Amino acid sequence: MIVVVSFILSYILRHNFSLNLIALTDMFHQIPLVLVAYWIGFMIFKPYSGVVRFTVTQDIFLIFNGLYLIEIARVWYHTSS
Repeated sequence: MIVVVSFILSYILRHNFSLNLIALTDMFHQIPLVLVAYWIGFMIFKPYSGVVRFTVTQDIFLIFNGLYLIEIARVWYHTSS
């Protein structure tokens, strides 16, 4: 839920709060791709594994690695479209 809300807010902000029908349909087509990318990133890097015991610097790097992978996938998707 947080991923979807964050994506929608960032999409609206990126288009300066002026969305037309085409931008909305593009956004709704991209939401499933964003969810899959986030799910894969978090399954590969497992940033949640240290949260229960304690949080260390290594966990922060795992989170950033997952986010970096997702950002690369997002940029690749936008450049190939």
